[in-house]
Amino acid sequence: LVLRSAFVVTCAFVDFIALMLLKLDNLKMDKGTCRSFRDLKSVLSKVILSGTPDLPLVVKERALSLCACFLGGAWKEVPIQKFSIQRMSGGLSNVLFLCQHEMGVYPDRAVPCKILLRIYFNPETETNVVEESVTFMLLSERQLGPKLYGIFTGGRLEEYIPSRPLSAVEVRQSHFSRQIAAKMAQFHALSVPLSKEPTYLFDALRRWMRQLKNNADRFPEFLVRFDNQVISLNEERLLQEINLIR
Repeated sequence: LVLRSAFVVTCAFVDFIALMLLKLDNLKMDKGTCRSFRDLKSVLSKVILSGTPDLPLVVKERALSLCACFLGGAWKEVPIQKFSIQRMSGGLSNVLFLCQHEMGVYPDRAVPCKILLRIYFNPETETNVVEESVTFMLLSERQLGPKLYGIFTGGRLEEYIPSRPLSAVEVRQSHFSRQIAAKMAQFHALSVPLSKEPTYLFDALRRWMRQLKNNADRFPEFLVRFDNQVISLNEERLLQEINLIR
């Protein structure tokens, strides 16, 4: 039952994932710039593996270059000393950063002074990046999601909306679940160029089950609370839940 509630939310997230071929021509860059942005992912990989909380100057410089390239306006005049980048929590397979400048208010209010930089990091989900980007773009244009400011090799720039994920307890509250259901109905009513038989959810579940099996000695079972009951979940129970929602 707990998994069913979690799957509803996963489906809501997954339904956001899917589409990005329509306007890529408007977002193309020269090969040198693209290569530089690909290098950003390589540099970040080393930083994350090192465990250091501080980002090297090269990351800061390339992040600022991204913002200037896609946002223009005040961002093209921001010196590195007035630019800050902070890693954000959240993201299932991505690394998120809040980028902002301290150049004051500019006449062009369409250009934000804060932006979210998203870098794709999970190689197992890279096959869905194109679909995800197109979906994000369509939802952005229809004002059903954050604004999209730029797409580049390995990530994107999007509107920063101060927020936090719902907790497991909150997801089960009817006040929130009704809102989630209403939004999902809006998404499913959209006419979009997507496969009507998506496999992402079950592909992800199979991938997560493989990861659990590879760490079975560390995670033999889980104890979760649902409706004031403690439920034991092991591999067999998880597979039953997955088969139930097929």
